[in-house]
Amino acid sequence: MNKKISILLLLFTTLSLYAQDVKIESLEKLTISELKDRKYSSQLLPEFNEKTRGNNFYVSYFSDNQKVYAKINTPSEEVPKKGFPVIILTHGWVGKEKSLNWNFDEVNENLEGQLINKLKKMGYVVVVPGYRGHGTINEKPADGIEYLYAYDNASHLINSFYAIDVVNLLEGIESLNQITLPNSENGINRLKINRLKINKEKINLLGFSEGGDIALKVAAIAGEGTTKNNIHAVSIRSGTFIDIDKQIQTYAPMNTTIKAFISGDGTWNGEAKGKNGTINKDFVYPFPGDWIENIDIGTDQWTWQQDYYTDESVEKVIFNEYTEAYKVFNSYVTNLENAKFQLKRDSNGKLKIEHDRNVAKYLKNLSAFYSPKDLTEPIILQFSDRDFYSMNGWNYLLEEKLEKNGTEVMAVEYTGNTHELKKSKQKWFSPKDTVEGFYTSINLDNMFFKKNKY
Repeated sequence: MNKKISILLLLFTTLSLYAQDVKIESLEKLTISELKDRKYSSQLLPEFNEKTRGNNFYVSYFSDNQKVYAKINTPSEEVPKKGFPVIILTHGWVGKEKSLNWNFDEVNENLEGQLINKLKKMGYVVVVPGYRGHGTINEKPADGIEYLYAYDNASHLINSFYAIDVVNLLEGIESLNQITLPNSENGINRLKINRLKINKEKINLLGFSEGGDIALKVAAIAGEGTTKNNIHAVSIRSGTFIDIDKQIQTYAPMNTTIKAFISGDGTWNGEAKGKNGTINKDFVYPFPGDWIENIDIGTDQWTWQQDYYTDESVEKVIFNEYTEAYKVFNSYVTNLENAKFQLKRDSNGKLKIEHDRNVAKYLKNLSAFYSPKDLTEPIILQFSDRDFYSMNGWNYLLEEKLEKNGTEVMAVEYTGNTHELKKSKQKWFSPKDTVEGFYTSINLDNMFFKKNKY
């Protein structure tokens, strides 16, 4: 039998066997208040291998009885008397097709790799949790891939499980101080220490994109007194932290139909209203992804893009997304056997969702965005002014909520930047005078973490 077919059959069998194990009793079980009431713990154990070099190594730990991994990236400088400060870096979306082969953002291979390298040079131990179903270490894949097949979809529920994994890691992070480091000329022992030393009073969170949502959930769960180890400060970079309804009504339409971002006259001008006064009632956001080379819809420059944006209407896309989400709810949430939704238009022609009552009751409470009272740690929000994944309006609303709660918060907007806080190659997206925010944002994170005394 073909090896690839054998692997697929094994995966299908595994997913079938574990389908029951990933079910939850109710959506309430994933609300912030319920996650705060959970018990968390872990012991981080070393997973040394041929990649254990240049101050980096892996650990494993158990979260919800799932064996998962994290990568420990260590500075090359002298160890501070009280130990290195820590940044737990919650990474962005990988996807179930690639997650088991994910490389934990090896330094300089991608944006988050560049971020890790810079933070290490600033003197931080950077801990990168893989989450359940992510990474294969010493030829053993992380447990929990079945959760991705169940929840990494239009339900947008997977981040709550990832947050559980990160809080469990947080509760065991001081066990890093008990790990005997590898004995290699090119390894960590060039620090002239036998054991790593971290300062558990200096644990910071930094989340990018989907990782920003995860980090915000972790900060809400691990509020003062809830967990043994507390978060010192939090940075959310281009975070996708908004509630599930807004994610469904934004992300899929902006990625699949031009009707989400064109004006009423069928052209793009960054507004719902066209030059002839016609208004696109399904307008979602002015700026689509910057991978589009030319935004002149209807001209000879708009060819293959039209083949990509194949969906005819925003309503159709949103209906399909909710249909998929409800399939997940009915399949994996035991008190939702035949839950249904209705997508309607209000008197102004705007789309409106009506949820099953057992869904509506908990949906917003799954998001830390609606739990500002649980977000007591200092938080810095960094974002673009034209990123539909992390709209500037959402960030400013979160800032307002946190200020009203008395939480120290700082919001920084980067004009003309991409989701990655970089300058786009596309002139229609990033104006000529755009200042790239990526490295500035790292320096601000460092200043923010150090500004708040430990």
